[in-house]
Amino acid sequence: MLKVTALAAGYGERKVLDDVSLEVGESESVTLLGANAAGKTTLLKTLIGVLPVMGGGIFFRQTPVATVPPEDRIRLGMAIVPEGRRIFPRMTVRENLQIGAHLRDDVQLEDFDRIFSLFPRLAERESQKAGTLSGGEQQMLAIGRALMARPKLLLLDEPSMGLAPKLVAEVFSLLRRIQSEGVSILLVEQNAKMALQATERAYVLRLGRVVLSGSSAELARSVDVQEAYLGG
Repeated sequence: MLKVTALAAGYGERKVLDDVSLEVGESESVTLLGANAAGKTTLLKTLIGVLPVMGGGIFFRQTPVATVPPEDRIRLGMAIVPEGRRIFPRMTVRENLQIGAHLRDDVQLEDFDRIFSLFPRLAERESQKAGTLSGGEQQMLAIGRALMARPKLLLLDEPSMGLAPKLVAEVFSLLRRIQSEGVSILLVEQNAKMALQATERAYVLRLGRVVLSGSSAELARSVDVQEAYLGG
């Protein structure tokens, strides 16, 4: 689904990522761990096309996309749930969802029904201003908005940030359901324990480079990962 080879990227002339290579398979869930400033958000922004590539390649479903504009990457089947949710607070829940599908010309009622089946609380608040939702509901709306694009690959940046433990468990349960429907997932997450439990493989990013990779179960047993991210 996604193949990144020797990727370099950053801001202006400042390189943040250097020689990053990773893969996400069809219907696979992968997590990316790392401390603050490791380059995780930079990587997601580069994958979706917000930041330019300084070197290396990005291949989505075998198509090179390193120079493809963000809107065309979305049309190809990528979508992102950004850090901080970035919902439109003065718009209703339904209007926010419509924005997620703005590049499609085949939106149907079934698309909204699918989102509301995943997130029943959004159905109850369909006409409510998004800014009046709770933090958990806003995160569900951000995920639902991304799913309105019918992505094949969903990128998520810290979806559990600021949520109560019960809501964190609910969000990860929903991600597993989304994956079971055939959507590949690349997850950036500070809650390393939940992330490793919810995904199949993992990469550890340190100072812009991949320093560890393997199955999520293997990394959960790694002494380095336990000490750095699991409180071991």
